[in-house]
Amino acid sequence: MSNYQSRNGLVQNRQLKVQRLVIPFQITGNASSASVVVSRDEPAILFLATQGVNQITPAYDSTTIAPTIANAPNDSTGTINLMLSIQEPVGKVMAARVVRTDVVNAQYQCQLENGGTGIVLDSALVTPYGANGGDCIILSATTLALNGSNVLNATLECEYVVSEIVDPTSLFS
Repeated sequence: MSNYQSRNGLVQNRQLKVQRLVIPFQITGNASSASVVVSRDEPAILFLATQGVNQITPAYDSTTIAPTIANAPNDSTGTINLMLSIQEPVGKVMAARVVRTDVVNAQYQCQLENGGTGIVLDSALVTPYGANGGDCIILSATTLALNGSNVLNATLECEYVVSEIVDPTSLFS
């Protein structure tokens, strides 16, 4: 057994807080992109974007720079964008996937957007996206095609580490 003793009490007593969110959602495809129907169980936390329906852009404040999303929604390929509005600072996204609830073993890995971290920081935790308080996680996933009558019944499963907010003045005491 190791007997490591850190010189810094903040490091020695540090405990990582890992959150796991599982949020159900449904997307009903349509031949017309604007007629795709999107619904989710947590409308204040999870925002989705398909080719014709975008819940993400209206969810963040107009004074904030939009996140970088490399994979644009595309109904014919089933590419969707997802945004989680978190009530706390996010340190790292550990895992994210879309899991179909109507098919056994159907999972779609999510790609972390915004420069590969998936995290959109709220620098002061005061004026965040959607004025909810906290950071956002931006993801994209390629699921089943949504340009027909396909219905995607799924859950977004996301695990992330919560950052510690340390008062800079306490580091020198």
